[in-house]
Amino acid sequence: MQNKDTLFAKKVLELNIIRNKDLKKCQLFQQNSIKQGTETSLSQVAVSLKFITQQQANTIEKFIAEQKTPANTKIQLEIPQNNPINHSAKTNNSVNAKNQFSHYIIEEKLGLK
Repeated sequence: MQNKDTLFAKKVLELNIIRNKDLKKCQLFQQNSIKQGTETSLSQVAVSLKFITQQQANTIEKFIAEQKTPANTKIQLEIPQNNPINHSAKTNNSVNAKNQFSHYIIEEKLGLK
């Protein structure tokens, strides 16, 4: 596991967005991919296995990158323009709203909100 993957693993466990047993599944999947000649980041494996959304992965990766940049450098987050909560939402919209809310909580825990 690369340093970036190690930092990602620590952060998702710290934020309690991926359970330890699910993270181990991601790591095993990643190791098998490497054996087959396909290098994939741990964050992309977590997205592929649907433990987190792509937006959550992007936010955590940007947070990790920000920790390595000078303090006066800001990283712009991609925040969707749609309303994350729709009270008359159908099933897909409800799932999307849940993901948007989860993403907001992650940003809040990371001190980005």
